[in-house]
Amino acid sequence: MPTRRFNVLLVLVPLLIVLPSANAASVQVYLHDNPFHLQITPALLNAAGTATFNVTNTGSVTHDFTLCRRAEDGGCARPLAFTPLLKPGQSVAIQADLTPGDYEVRCTVPGHADGGMRATLSVGASSQGTPGLGGLPFVLALVALTGWRRWHA
Repeated sequence: MPTRRFNVLLVLVPLLIVLPSANAASVQVYLHDNPFHLQITPALLNAAGTATFNVTNTGSVTHDFTLCRRAEDGGCARPLAFTPLLKPGQSVAIQADLTPGDYEVRCTVPGHADGGMRATLSVGASSQGTPGLGGLPFVLALVALTGWRRWHA
């Protein structure tokens, strides 16, 4: 029976260890009014990759959300992702592929960005995951739960 367990480990461990760690980020965005402001958490992403923006209009008027690459003049170079107009209390999730650099996030309803509904999102260097560590936590948990002697026998 120990040989069978060893064979299972020979198959599973290499597969689990080479899996890259997830590089997706989740960003919470709250659109407020009274006074106008846009809250983004986190405002700094450590690595480039796909990010999901969970946008919620917590205000009492219609808002939207637009993500743009920051232009040299500090404005919006070109929109990368945006929401439709969101009614009060409405939420939506959108995704964008981000590269390192600074991004402008804003509400594009006339007067809202100038009233304070804008922020900066900064993205750090790209990473394709951490080879060799992707499945390691699972393997360690498996060994800990079943007992090292059981797998080492």
